[in-house]
Amino acid sequence: AILAQEARPKWARGFSTSSMTLNKSASLPAILALGTTAPKLAGHEKQQSLRYATANDKKSAFATFKPADVSQQVLEYVMELQRPGWRQRATPEPEELPVTVEDLVPKNQRYPRVTPAWLKHEKQVLRFYAFFQETVTERADENSRKRHIIIMYYLEDGTVSMSEPR
Repeated sequence: AILAQEARPKWARGFSTSSMTLNKSASLPAILALGTTAPKLAGHEKQQSLRYATANDKKSAFATFKPADVSQQVLEYVMELQRPGWRQRATPEPEELPVTVEDLVPKNQRYPRVTPAWLKHEKQVLRFYAFFQETVTERADENSRKRHIIIMYYLEDGTVSMSEPR
């Protein structure tokens, strides 16, 4: 029995094994709830009432409340905030800017600041000379022909054309 006592951890050596079993009254949820509620001692019960506090009641916090001194300017601000449209009235009117030529011409008729590609690359073409080899099966004296072509890429709209010179 002494060897069994020494094999247990130090904190458990003073307890007997029969007192360590959990009974229904000492279940795990009950152990976790220990210390989470106020003790029910005499004189520590919470007094509850459902009465309304009035200004004549000396014990109520309402009786000791005194309204704060508010300036006339603050009251005017509060009254202004209660009226609809206070934000529009509080916003200053924007300054009138002088009329310029750009204001008179519609936006779609003004000269663009960035030149579009169709106007910038108008009448510009990239020309490439190429050839390909074509097999000839109809004639016995030649096996293949070289055919020359011209490939033109139009920068204006991105189209490609291929032509064969005579």
